[in-house]
Amino acid sequence: MKRRRGQHASAEASSHARESSASSIGQVAVVFSNYVRPAILAIATALLVSTPLVASESIVSEGTGASWYILWLALALFSLLGSVISVEANRRWAWPDLWIAVIVGWHLLSAALCDGNERHAWNAAWQWVAYGALAIVMRQQLLTGQETRAIVVVMMLLAVAVSLHAFYQYSVTQPALRNEFKKNPQAILQQMDVSADAAGPLLTLAENRINSLEPVGEFALTNSLAGFLLPWMLVAFALAFWLVQKGESLPTVTVFIAIAVIVFAVLILTKSRTAWLAAAGGCGLILMFGRRSGWQLDWRWPAGIAAVVLLLGLGAVATNGLDAEVLSESPKSVLYRLQYWRATAAMIGDHPWLGVGPGNFQERYAGHKLPEASETIADPHNFLLEVWSTAGTPALLALVALIFTTAWQLARQSNSELADSAVTVASRDEQEGASGRQISTFGILVGAFVGLMLAGLLGFIVFDPLETTRTSFDPRDTALGLPVVWITGFLSFGLGIYLLGNWIDRGDLPRSAIVIALVALLVNLLAAGAAIYPGVVNSAWLLWAIAMRGNQSESSASQQSPAVLNLQSPQQAINWILAGLCFVALIACNYTEYVPVMASQQLLANASEERQAGRMSLAVEYIEQAIAADPWSSTARRFLANLQFGAWLVNPSSRNWKQFVDAMDEFEKSSPHHFTQHQQRGDWLLFASRRIKNTDLLAESARAYETAVKCYPNNAFLRAQLAAVYDEQGRKADASEAAKRAAELDALCPHVEQKLEQRMLYDPHWPLTKEPVVAEKLAAENAAKVVARLRDGASSN
Repeated sequence: MKRRRGQHASAEASSHARESSASSIGQVAVVFSNYVRPAILAIATALLVSTPLVASESIVSEGTGASWYILWLALALFSLLGSVISVEANRRWAWPDLWIAVIVGWHLLSAALCDGNERHAWNAAWQWVAYGALAIVMRQQLLTGQETRAIVVVMMLLAVAVSLHAFYQYSVTQPALRNEFKKNPQAILQQMDVSADAAGPLLTLAENRINSLEPVGEFALTNSLAGFLLPWMLVAFALAFWLVQKGESLPTVTVFIAIAVIVFAVLILTKSRTAWLAAAGGCGLILMFGRRSGWQLDWRWPAGIAAVVLLLGLGAVATNGLDAEVLSESPKSVLYRLQYWRATAAMIGDHPWLGVGPGNFQERYAGHKLPEASETIADPHNFLLEVWSTAGTPALLALVALIFTTAWQLARQSNSELADSAVTVASRDEQEGASGRQISTFGILVGAFVGLMLAGLLGFIVFDPLETTRTSFDPRDTALGLPVVWITGFLSFGLGIYLLGNWIDRGDLPRSAIVIALVALLVNLLAAGAAIYPGVVNSAWLLWAIAMRGNQSESSASQQSPAVLNLQSPQQAINWILAGLCFVALIACNYTEYVPVMASQQLLANASEERQAGRMSLAVEYIEQAIAADPWSSTARRFLANLQFGAWLVNPSSRNWKQFVDAMDEFEKSSPHHFTQHQQRGDWLLFASRRIKNTDLLAESARAYETAVKCYPNNAFLRAQLAAVYDEQGRKADASEAAKRAAELDALCPHVEQKLEQRMLYDPHWPLTKEPVVAEKLAAENAAKVVARLRDGASSN
């Protein structure tokens, strides 16, 4: 009896312990739901808003995304820990989530085994990790229709703010820049880091940027701006189309139409033909599949769309924002992309499994670039080929699997739940039972305004400040202006949230709007690329998360189910494992990306200031500290080699020469497959050989140019430079052969600005002369004339 009473007491104690544990877990779950989750959504919204406002195109070369990576990983970690405490229907993992993990993991593996520019590889790899973190956070934390509608409204209004900024550029900033360039071209070129006596592609590129009519917002490329605007314009149009059929109030429909028209007007100004085609296809899909019922299509919708497009097009033509070249140049644009893809296919054939490494596409592309291709591109203008070439075949297969499994799950949802194809992701529980706006929704709306401020802060940190209302181009003018996007952003968010408040609280969001916008964006990325630009691609991951959220029934998605903390539940086991991996990734990102990149950037900025002030020893000291902080930085090593070369020119001692050679060797190793490293080495050694009349250095210069030619075999200018050095060595046969090949490549190049007659070979004596003499040299001794003479066997000496 005593033993039975003891057993009974033990069972009661165990039961009380379990109840106490469940109660504690429940309390923690409530705290997470009421406080932590709204904070996560607010910060995530701020990150989504700030990202398109700081140039995405520099994340590979400069590592400007480091701050975003850390914040996304921290949010993902808190999100996963919260899921361990409270497992909800919308947080259950599916096959698409597995493929995202594979994509991210393979990019990390490719970066770890990359034999190219390691800093670029890790900058790009951590961007893919941030994509995965974004997907985790939005998949797990967007639980209700109200929250989902709030984040959609924020992104549409951000597109409006960016569009208004683009209008400001088109009507104010760009005309002012062109007028200033006419008055003082040398000063403007100097601000763009272009020498006033420059010639060839560099000068042409600078002049084209100055005279360009296309706005770019805070992006560096018009295609990137168009890629960001495209999906949110389509979402606004789809919502207007849906709500008209539902009989929604006219003011709400008018707001959505206004958003679509404003954004579409800027889309026209970008002259992005791929975005136009994707927008046209998206509008067609909305008219076909965005209906509430039946197959009837009111003729007034296509007629109205055609009228709006016509009016906006005529307005763009009238203001010189659109010209005939947009259409006449289309065949060339298609031809250029075919050239890019042919070269990329050859690159993939050489590196099928791990690719060339994330962020290393441009450095390896030169080795496969066709002679007739226009430029050394940073990506292949196709997101599938970009993933394939940089991370290998497994990463591509995982990406394709992600697309197909997502489509399969969405199709199952569409067929099983509703008769029509526009499955609603709006939460019905808010319309029927709940009242008032949730605290998490307030967090999202507040996060939108915080994101504008965060963009200014992070832009300042990465030395990419937001464009201000200050239109003076005089560097001596210290007047400060407000960031333009702050003005347009606060105006758009304030007015838009006020006008759409009722829709946020109780509106309908058809899943067709989300899916069609995502499809259109992916179609655009098939010809525009930019898979590594978060300002564009973050929208794709957000749209994916929202679409996947619709896979769960609304009633189950809104009901929390506290879970017991053990590894027996597969969902909780996955959450624990992912949380552990996320913690490891957060630590690794901090030590391999955030700390070294941020420290190196600041030290390089200090070095640049010291160099401009003439304090070279301090500049060298800062650069050495930058290299110690980030040993993978090719930028810091190039800076150091350049300064050490300058020190040797001032004092050609053996000690200074050794320091220069060591710095030059390390610079070359930091990016061994990039032709510019070897070309720069050749230029330095050629200068040194003439300075001290050393034939051994001349031979080393020739070897450096030979390596540059191996990295970029179809570059006529490099072949011409090599021919001239061979001639100076007395290697007449080699000089003639190199000159012949240079002439052949030059004949295959159809681009006038890249022709040899527009360029001068590097000659150390020319920088010591006055600018007019350099201009005369271009007319009398351009590269084409040197090649013609050497091809015929005549010496240039």
